[in-house]
Amino acid sequence: ILFYEKILRNFGLKTAESLVHHSFQKLKDTYGSDYTSYFLEIIPDGIMDKERYGYLSREELERRVVEITQSERDKRKLAEHLTKQLEQKIREVDMQKNEITHLLAESQNLEEKLKDETSQLNSIVESMGEGLLVVDLAHKITLINPAAQTLLGVEAKDVIGKRWSDIVTAYDEKGNKIPLQERSFAKSVHKNNIIVTNVDANHYYKSYSGKIFPVASTTTPLVTDNMIVGAVKVFQDISQEKESKTTIRKEVERQTKELRLQQARIFASLNSVEQGFIITDTKATVLFTNQPLSKIMKMPQRKWSFEDLCMQLKDTLDIVEFYHRCMNEKQAFVLKDLIYQARKLRMFFTPIYLDEQNKSLIGVVIVVEEEIST
Repeated sequence: ILFYEKILRNFGLKTAESLVHHSFQKLKDTYGSDYTSYFLEIIPDGIMDKERYGYLSREELERRVVEITQSERDKRKLAEHLTKQLEQKIREVDMQKNEITHLLAESQNLEEKLKDETSQLNSIVESMGEGLLVVDLAHKITLINPAAQTLLGVEAKDVIGKRWSDIVTAYDEKGNKIPLQERSFAKSVHKNNIIVTNVDANHYYKSYSGKIFPVASTTTPLVTDNMIVGAVKVFQDISQEKESKTTIRKEVERQTKELRLQQARIFASLNSVEQGFIITDTKATVLFTNQPLSKIMKMPQRKWSFEDLCMQLKDTLDIVEFYHRCMNEKQAFVLKDLIYQARKLRMFFTPIYLDEQNKSLIGVVIVVEEEIST
């Protein structure tokens, strides 16, 4: 074997096989089948296979056939196993391919949807009548809509990236500059709260151009991944609302003053008549009694409650009963010949309406007078 391998290395396969064939023939001619069988067993496989099989015993031949057959079966099983593994891998690759295709489609749809929503949001922000801006934690403006640009007299290209406090100064109703830490943006970010300033807050802005105007605003923390990254401010010029409120306040004050004067004239007029007057609301609360009432009923002049009147008139009539009768029937009536401290009284119950047409009842007037014997 070693000699064969040496010849194979030095002279090649053809020369090595020729040497084996020559050696076999020499042994066969000289020593017969015993040595030739042994020779065929020790030479490498693949050389002189026909001669080898011719000298093998039947048992050895069967054994080798079985080995070869089993080897072929093993190879076939291995091939089938590998084929199944390959088919499984192909199926897994196909599934992954389908999943990737699905994810890509979803990603594309999501991107298109996000673009649509962003476009809609931009359209809403651009068309808002109120000013809107976004400020980051460094107090720098990152977004400002057209309405805010108009209100502040600025352009986006000039203020984006600049500090909000450098563009707008805030003042209170006394003209005092509001410190940066007290401004709504700082409070909103620091406290994570929505800060609202309305008409009554008397909050004023002085813009970069020098314009001063009252504002109402809502400042909301901007949160991303549970972290505050800035704030969104929506604001508007409320000069007209402020002026309207001032006008309304002055008108209310004027009408209140007129009503009080009118009330004083009415009370003075009621105090100058001979009859006693009791004016109540719908909850039996005495709103007014005039001076003649104290004289007629011989009571001290003071503020009387309905319970006081009930006690004073308990032996004459049940004033509660007739008060509710007037309220329920919404009609005026008179009670005569009422005996009160050995004198006869006459009492008129009349409903009071805020709106005579709609019969909106607001109280009852009770007039008391002494009957004069003729």
